[in-house]
Amino acid sequence: MTTKLQGNSFSSMPTLSHTAMVQAIRHTGHEHSLIVQGGMGGAKTAMLKEIAALTGMRPVLLDCTTKGDIGDCLMPNFHKDKNGQIVAFDLVPNIEFGLHLNEDIVLCVDEVGKNRALMPGLTRLFQERIFGNVQMTKRSILFGCTNLAAENVGDVLAPLLRNRVTVIRKLSP
Repeated sequence: MTTKLQGNSFSSMPTLSHTAMVQAIRHTGHEHSLIVQGGMGGAKTAMLKEIAALTGMRPVLLDCTTKGDIGDCLMPNFHKDKNGQIVAFDLVPNIEFGLHLNEDIVLCVDEVGKNRALMPGLTRLFQERIFGNVQMTKRSILFGCTNLAAENVGDVLAPLLRNRVTVIRKLSP
């Protein structure tokens, strides 16, 4: 299938039913980063619980509308020398995401197209499965959800992110 970029949407993109989308994420979400585009109220976020139930993994929701910027998701972890002086720091995911537990999870990045301030940090998550400096487990499933740009509710996938994921349109249930 050929895709042609027109403005901020594709004139032709794969479109799946709700059931087919759940199965696609369940079976490929540990290797491929998928972002589900669909209409408002189209049960995109509801897929998280379904996939978690099918896999036995813990569901984790990262709601981009409740985060101001990447600082709400990543916290500094300070490293001190033997004298107690801070000599370096790295960024670790907020405890709410449970990545520190090193267990398999289903992570849904909801409303990913609404918060441009998160895009640089989320790009690495979608491309490398690393958030801050914590690697997701090999079996963990990652997917994102966003509304259609045509609905004019502010959902825009930056080219930096769009070039690193597979965007699939979801039919309403």
